Amino acid sequence: MTYQGERKPYERPQSTGFDLAAIAHLPTRAWTERGISKETMERYEVKCSVDESTGLPDAFFYPYYDDDGTVTGYKKRTVPKGAFPWIGKGSGLFGKRQCKSNGQFCLLVEGEHDVQAAWEMLSSLGKSYNVVSLPSGANIKQDGTATITADMLRELPWLTKHKKVAI
Repeated sequence: MTYQGERKPYERPQSTGFDLAAIAHLPTRAWTERGISKETMERYEVKCSVDESTGLPDAFFYPYYDDDGTVTGYKKRTVPKGAFPWIGKGSGLFGKRQCKSNGQFCLLVEGEHDVQAAWEMLSSLGKSYNVVSLPSGANIKQDGTATITADMLRELPWLTKHKKVAI
């Protein structure tokens, strides 16, 4: 299922074939086609399923956690780019678990892959800023307006602890 046109905020198609326990046991691999190293994938605890006929990744699973650090869900990204179904429940900011509690600067990007790409870029420059993304992208409508959900609003106190937040 791909998203076309306008969609409701946090409309989450459910996936079949995987559950949280099965995903937790999948390997972590680099996504070389996108320039994401295995170290970055490990940092963000992203799991990978592999097409047995080709040996290449066919999906990546981005973990989302509750405030206690328990995985509550994964967003699945099929390769090549396809649907983004959820397994379990996802909320909060992707990458928040990896952030420094005393971070002065936070970069807020649109998606999980953007978090990893930004981390790759910043770490290559010797920077270790906090980088997070929204769980369902920017939700930008054709008229340029965006929807802010209650889940996003819950993250404002954490975001405003930083001296600077770049979006």
